[in-house]
Amino acid sequence: MTMNVLHFVRISSIFLLFHVNGHSVDGLHLRGSWNSNEFFVFLTKFAFQQSNERDMENTVGYLFGNVTTKSAKFNGMAKLVVLDSDYFKDYYEQVSPYRWPTTCAAMFRHIDSMAYDPQCNEDGKMDFTRTIPCPVAELCSEETDPNTILHGYQFTFKFIDKVQPRFWFLSMVACHRNTTNGTCKWMTTDDEFIIDYDIWLVNGNPTRWRENPFEYQFSYDEHDVIEIYIVFFLLYFVSMLILFVFVYRKYSKFWILLHHLVLLNMIVHQIALILCFVDFVKFSFDGVGVSSFQPIASMLRAVADCVFIAAIILIARGWPIRNVSLLQNKKLLAFWFVIALTYCVLCLLKMLAVHPINNQFEWTTWPGYAAMCLRVGVMACFLFNMRVIFNSSEPKFQSNIELYQHFAAGFLVWFLYLPVLALVCTQVSILWRTKTILSITYGANYLALIILIYLLWPGTTVLLGHNVDDIRSAIFSSGDDVDSYPFDNPNGMLVNTPLLEQETSLEEAT
Repeated sequence: MTMNVLHFVRISSIFLLFHVNGHSVDGLHLRGSWNSNEFFVFLTKFAFQQSNERDMENTVGYLFGNVTTKSAKFNGMAKLVVLDSDYFKDYYEQVSPYRWPTTCAAMFRHIDSMAYDPQCNEDGKMDFTRTIPCPVAELCSEETDPNTILHGYQFTFKFIDKVQPRFWFLSMVACHRNTTNGTCKWMTTDDEFIIDYDIWLVNGNPTRWRENPFEYQFSYDEHDVIEIYIVFFLLYFVSMLILFVFVYRKYSKFWILLHHLVLLNMIVHQIALILCFVDFVKFSFDGVGVSSFQPIASMLRAVADCVFIAAIILIARGWPIRNVSLLQNKKLLAFWFVIALTYCVLCLLKMLAVHPINNQFEWTTWPGYAAMCLRVGVMACFLFNMRVIFNSSEPKFQSNIELYQHFAAGFLVWFLYLPVLALVCTQVSILWRTKTILSITYGANYLALIILIYLLWPGTTVLLGHNVDDIRSAIFSSGDDVDSYPFDNPNGMLVNTPLLEQETSLEEAT
């Protein structure tokens, strides 16, 4: 319980832009202070890459740093522990908020016989722990060969795994061995003292980090993520440029609310991608990044989804809506506002609900499930409105009923892809899950947006019911050449009826 509360407070501090109790664990360069009265603190988990025998020097993982206290009498009264997932599970399950005399022995029972200790287990083959705090300006007691320690630091771990990338979990605990009588018995540290730590976790050779800055500071599961951000930013940017230069400049007087919603969706997505890119670039240099940018970007993606949902719900209602008409429909505005606010709040809560130790991800938390249920509920509303159009006897709908059916089927897939993706990703390795989710979500959202842009493109906007004669007349009156405008099959365009007449006919059909 105590651990869950501490985790919630630390994650919440990201959004408040403050740090709690002096901890600064925003990235994989960990700097801060820990009070031994907390007994246990989980610092981070980090995936070290698979080592390449042909380039072992540059593919080894490193964990190095300094851990000290101001009072020398407390040196060696705690442990810095780094374990892979197999050992960490049993170790963490024994953590208790109460300082029972047997807690430390229970936590280390499975690694005691194999973990190297210069005083109690010289034959240990595994390098799992460091006795902390270390003496100021000196190496930790386990570091017997100064040549293996990175210059300027008190300890160094090397991670060589020729089989696969692997997650390792870093923590500190107020436990020590009683070596005064030679028993090496595990003891709980009751004294209170402050430990100051400065720790780095990296993939690759620390002396050659500039050769691959976008992988060196990052956990293996985040490798290549920045390329995803760059690709989709360019796609959104080029699409918006085309939309603005070739469409907006010629048809701005005919743009209705749906066009502006599409443009807003693209702008919001680009802002989110820029924030992610800036955070990754800064992180690649200092191992910390900008802690608030990723949560803000996630919220912006939620806002973009809400804007996109508003656009397709408007089309599903069969309205060629202009701004004034939407503002007059208070029920629709209230419905969208409640849905958007609820969805954004759930997206915020699902980020807070993720526990870093578990292998869950945002969409498998209770707020994530609630957000997906809300999405399915909006999908049901979308289908209900499409059914009204299918059952309508009005010529303007019946003449394009096949197009509306394809529209409904296509965007039904967009609504459903996220729950299906969440289900599939429970079976995907956590090492690949982040890249898989980002690629598919950005890809699906971009594809859906491009399809909607095509449906709104001049000459193909049958879903909106543009009156082509009105557009041609306006073009002639402006002195432009009508042949330079891309009208496709104008005879098949729907004739725009007055808004009040369309709304009345829809309500009668309902």
